[in-house]
Amino acid sequence: MKILKNSFFLLFLFIVGCSHALIKTGFPIEGTWLNESYIRALQNSNSPKAASVVAEISIIEIDKNIKTIIIGYNFHEAISYTIENIDRLSGNFKLAEETYSIKSITYADNRIRVCYETYDNRVVSAEFSQISPFRNQDMEVVYPYVAQIVLSGEYSDAKDRVYTFGPRIMNWDGQSYEYVIQLDYIEFTPIDVICAKKEGSDEPCKEYGFVTNGALLDIYEYDYDNKTIGKLVLALVKK
Repeated sequence: MKILKNSFFLLFLFIVGCSHALIKTGFPIEGTWLNESYIRALQNSNSPKAASVVAEISIIEIDKNIKTIIIGYNFHEAISYTIENIDRLSGNFKLAEETYSIKSITYADNRIRVCYETYDNRVVSAEFSQISPFRNQDMEVVYPYVAQIVLSGEYSDAKDRVYTFGPRIMNWDGQSYEYVIQLDYIEFTPIDVICAKKEGSDEPCKEYGFVTNGALLDIYEYDYDNKTIGKLVLALVKK
């Protein structure tokens, strides 16, 4: 077992039984998987900060070449396990190491189900959908996936200037910026946060707070170190 810590790495906790269904397909398990409750919370709230509280395990990555499964907790830390084998009938994963809070991992019906013990000692089960057949190296899979749900689209301000948000690039009044949405939230972070810099720049990105309901988008100055919200920078309407 290897513990990984990073800034990469959920409102309702989706609880299901821990029984195992029979596998009727192969095992297309390579890649990045997100907690389905987390995805639904993003779609319903347009807020990664709100979605971050729905489940303790937010993301799974699987690399079949090195037989590894990485289980990520709130996009803050992760634990890596070696996959010893996967039962071809039940889809049940057998791991080489002691799993502590993980009770079982199962592949069935194009989902991965993880049965685990929570921090408050409840045994629950979460289901994960594959969002990419590729590993989430440097968050290159999850950042644009979340941005596509939460921010992507074309907006205008009171002067009819156009602002476009793509999965990775945003255009503010004719200037292009690379941006990512913060996913690793601590409990006293007051607002959702993006970090942006001019496209191709080597300078550190600048944090902004944002609030959106899917139709309106307000962007604020934000002091990341002191966790304080500043003045309104942009008030945008989605076209």
